[in-house]
Amino acid sequence: ATAPLEDADAAVTRAEHFGVGRDLPGAVLTGAMQRWPIRREQGRLEELAPLVEQLAAASDRPDSALFLAATRYELGDPERCGAVLEWFVRNRLAEAPVDWTRDGHITIAADLVADLGLVDLAEPLAKALAPRGGTVIVYGSTSMALGPADRARARLAALRGDREDAEVLLDAAESLAVRVGSALWEGWCVLEAV
Repeated sequence: ATAPLEDADAAVTRAEHFGVGRDLPGAVLTGAMQRWPIRREQGRLEELAPLVEQLAAASDRPDSALFLAATRYELGDPERCGAVLEWFVRNRLAEAPVDWTRDGHITIAADLVADLGLVDLAEPLAKALAPRGGTVIVYGSTSMALGPADRARARLAALRGDREDAEVLLDAAESLAVRVGSALWEGWCVLEAV
C-alpha cells in the first residue's frame, strides 16, 4: 500500500529538482507542500518540520501560520494550534483574500478544528466551505490536494452535533473521491464514517 506514496514522493523530488535547477520561484515551497501529506501518511512529518518552520517565518502571508499549526498538531503539539485557529477564524477568515490558497487554508483550519473539538469555531468555517460543496479542495493551484470539501464540511457538522448532515456530506465526499479516482481520500471518508 505504500507504493503510491513512494511514487508520489519520487515525482515531487523530480519536479522540485527541475524547478530549483531552473531557479523557478517557489520550487522549494511547492515541494514542501506537496510532500506534506505524503510525509504525514508515511508517519515521517517530523522530517519536514524544520523547513515548514523556516517557510512560515519567512512568509509575508499570515495565513501560513495555519500550515505550521497543522504540522505542530500532527507532531503532537495541539496546544499551539488552538491559538492560531482562534486568530484565523475570528480575525482573518472574513477578510482572507480570494486567491489560490483561501479554500486550502479554510480546509486545513476545518480539519484542525474538528480534530481539536473546537465547537465554537466550526460554524464560520462551515459557512465558508459551503459554496465549495461537491468539489475537491486544492491548495495553491497544484501544491496540495486536500480532498473533497464535503469531507471537511461533514467533520464540522459532526462536531456541531448534526449527525444527519454529517452522514449526507460524508457520502457525497466519498462518492466524489471514487469518481475522481482518489483512493487516499476515499479511504479517509470511509475512516471518518466509522
